[in-house]
Amino acid sequence: MYQIDELQTIRQVADQAAIALTNAQHYQSLWHKQEALRMQNNSVQLEIVRDDLTQLMNRRSLERELDQFSTKAVWAIQENFCVIIFDIDYFKLVNDTYGHSVGDEVLQHLAQRLQRQLRKETAAYRYGGEEFVVLLTETTLTEAIDVAERLRQAIRAEPMKTSAGEINITASFGIAQQNSTHDGNAWDVLQRADRALDEAKRQG
Repeated sequence: MYQIDELQTIRQVADQAAIALTNAQHYQSLWHKQEALRMQNNSVQLEIVRDDLTQLMNRRSLERELDQFSTKAVWAIQENFCVIIFDIDYFKLVNDTYGHSVGDEVLQHLAQRLQRQLRKETAAYRYGGEEFVVLLTETTLTEAIDVAERLRQAIRAEPMKTSAGEINITASFGIAQQNSTHDGNAWDVLQRADRALDEAKRQG
């Protein structure tokens, strides 16, 4: 038979065990909630930086990246910074002929081809509509031209397979490089690339 003091000790141990179990369950529940919140936050962050349609980085992400490159401290030590900008030729005709849903399919296929041609560390951005941008660091102008040509060939290599059938697509490109004196900033390089794109489209 247990003595009274032994029974009290047993009850105390049992009470402490019950409290410990309750605390463990509480902490486990809290951990699961925190993990769910973390995953939700990650999902929200992806939505903020990625384009919904193509899953490329979006315009907001590009603007933030250009701002970071344009800070004096970063720009002063940056070497061989290049920008490639391109858009799909006669894309309005695709939308007018086949509808915007098919146009969206074309953009998705193009984004997939674009990602396959670039290094993992090289980000591609949907700048807006049918216009795309690639930022290249530690890349000479000659190397950037080679990248652009590889992308151009990949885009036109075979038709885009859509729900309306196969559609042949071509693209026009503009390229610009950071100048050797480090004047201006990353935004200036983008603007020069954009002007080069306009000139390429005028020349056909």
